Amino acid sequence: MYATPALHLNDNQSSQLNACWNSDIRKLFGYNKWESVSAVLLGLGRVDFKHLVMLHKVKFYLHLYCSTDVFLRDMF
Repeated sequence: MYATPALHLNDNQSSQLNACWNSDIRKLFGYNKWESVSAVLLGLGRVDFKHLVMLHKVKFYLHLYCSTDVFLRDMF
């Protein structure tokens, strides 16, 4: 997850990784394949993979924008 701002994922790749994320949650909590895990993720204070990637990107760009390093700020 730390390198997600550097990745350029297309919609298909993002959807596949989201499916893997949901599958792991299902296995962890014993859910069936047809059951939704969105309520579990919400209860845990987590979001799905697509929103998690977006959150990491926003944090990365905010860090660049607020950086005291002139080089990093100019790169932004």
